[in-house]
Amino acid sequence: MKRFVKKRKLILVLNLSVVILLLIVCFREYIGFNRYFILSFLGFFVPYLVLANVLFVLYWMLKRKRQLIISLAVLIYGYFANDTFFKFNNSENYTKHELSILTFNAHTFAGFYKFDKPNVSEDIVDFIAGQNPDIVCFQEYSFKMNNRFADYPYKYLTPESSGSTLQAILSKYPIISGGSFNFDETINNAIYADIKIQNDTIRVYNVHLESFKVRPGSLKREVPTNIFNRMDLAFQKQTEQAKLIKKHSLNTKHKKLICGDFNSTQYSNVYNILKGDMKDSFLEEGIGFGNTFNFRILSFRIDIILSDFKINSHKNFEAELSDHEPVMAKFDLHN
Repeated sequence: MKRFVKKRKLILVLNLSVVILLLIVCFREYIGFNRYFILSFLGFFVPYLVLANVLFVLYWMLKRKRQLIISLAVLIYGYFANDTFFKFNNSENYTKHELSILTFNAHTFAGFYKFDKPNVSEDIVDFIAGQNPDIVCFQEYSFKMNNRFADYPYKYLTPESSGSTLQAILSKYPIISGGSFNFDETINNAIYADIKIQNDTIRVYNVHLESFKVRPGSLKREVPTNIFNRMDLAFQKQTEQAKLIKKHSLNTKHKKLICGDFNSTQYSNVYNILKGDMKDSFLEEGIGFGNTFNFRILSFRIDIILSDFKINSHKNFEAELSDHEPVMAKFDLHN
């Protein structure tokens, strides 16, 4: 009997733990995620915290215990107080004045250790041709691919002198100006381009925020404190980079798109800074979980498209051409 009581208490403690962690994420704006690394880190695990709470609700329900109210209450509150990570949208609107954009961290067109694809660069070229977006934003681009995208005569790339990983904006429409942020003390970077589309000009930001530099092998090779310290520094750099981009974007008179590899989820301070009052294409028109990056058994949505325009559709791909997955959205330019 005592063993049974201890087991029930342990389960209740675990239940309360995941409830508290999920509540912390729900109140992140009031707590101040940007001041505490561990709170920002929690944002990556929201789907798993939700799943754990659902399982506890089912457990207490089967036991016919009122403790189910604990997790049920936080799940209901979280659903209405926060943007959901799972969407049921599956609509695709079409307008005469439509623009499509695709963002993809291509990992320098070199493939990834999980995928045995010797011709991955050709596969990426074929994939882009098949989707035929009007604008492509590549993170971790490669100069050797410059002649491979004949359908995109207009290009703006990270300047070679920057020392950063290469970002690229490829466009079917004329690029009339552009610039590079050249972040301090990092190889990550962001670029932007003003693109002329008929009588309008839009600004596109292609961002690759600070990377955590954590791979599956890091968990075995490195001391945990070193990993956490590096991630803490990465969150700080991401925040500064996001503020710089957002401040720059507010000074343009053109409507804009901000897309790329955020290296943070929608529950992060970094995302909130960049999003502001813009629309997230996945939250508007996505379906499912929208995950774009897999880390062992965990998946995250860190490749994001934000827009000032009305969003007609959003699509996630399972292309397996890089460690990231491509994302594409279409917009109504007149709304």
